Amino acid sequence: MHNLKYLDDDDDDECDSGMELRVFASLEVLILDLLPNLEGLEKVERGDVFSCLSILKIAFFPKLELSCLPSLKDLDVSGPNIVLLRSISSLCGLTKLTLHGGNRVTSFPEGMFRNLTCLQTLYVTDFPDLKVLSNEPLDLALEDLYTCNELESLLEKMRKGMQSL
Repeated sequence: MHNLKYLDDDDDDECDSGMELRVFASLEVLILDLLPNLEGLEKVERGDVFSCLSILKIAFFPKLELSCLPSLKDLDVSGPNIVLLRSISSLCGLTKLTLHGGNRVTSFPEGMFRNLTCLQTLYVTDFPDLKVLSNEPLDLALEDLYTCNELESLLEKMRKGMQSL
């Protein structure tokens, strides 16, 4: 499936009978691996295509950008690209974020954590060049931070509510 660009590439919300088409409406867990040309889950963002998706695990997508997934609670990303990292800021309901294999990532995009106010657990592993999680104040509900990076500092506000580091 090397040429797959979108899981739902329908441009039209309705099928020929006039009924609304709801693809993947009941899907709760999605695991995707090695789809090198995947650009997005939906070609046209409609908001209700992945309305029940709560767990998403993705690995090695050089072109993927995530759209708004309001029910997503747990995101696990291997080999993230900068575009995908930037799109994480739209996932406001995340409570757990796991990132690994960021060999070329030297810093996270500005604003990446800004809207993740429900984030409780953050795993960041195998980012050998990453020194700081964020250069901006964060308003996270972060309780647990797991990292094996060469981090040089954590913001004071980030450390206040943590139960484990």
